[in-house]
Amino acid sequence: MPGFFAHGRGAVQRVPGPHRGYVPFKLWVPGGALNRGIITQGTIEHEGNYQFLHTINDAVYVYVFGDRVGSLVVGGIAFGVPCGGGNGITEVILRYNQHRIAATGNPVIVGFADLAFPCFLTGFNVDTADPETHTAQWALRFNFFPQS
Repeated sequence: MPGFFAHGRGAVQRVPGPHRGYVPFKLWVPGGALNRGIITQGTIEHEGNYQFLHTINDAVYVYVFGDRVGSLVVGGIAFGVPCGGGNGITEVILRYNQHRIAATGNPVIVGFADLAFPCFLTGFNVDTADPETHTAQWALRFNFFPQS
């Protein structure tokens, strides 16, 4: 597990090594690790496809049609001026362009905890988090089919 230390305003340096620490769960995105960004968010939303029908005399009927397509969001922060060159915002944008559904038509594997989700990369957003420190927030949006 790498360590991150503040170097100066808006700059960060990744220090690889045998850092000891507990990682509560794994979260990975297509293409491997982000070298110029930190993943800080992982969200899964999934629900069934159903309908409740209310009738007279307080009768309620439930119709179940299976599961709906789920969504998975992976987000984090990117550094505009990391030590060693490069730009975290550019890295995330290039990762999106390389793996998006419109470019490949294929699913990608996203890991969440100990599970692998075959997902389609369907959306992306990035916005300035703190202009003074040159950091940005980003999120990659995926959709996945229900797994049995």
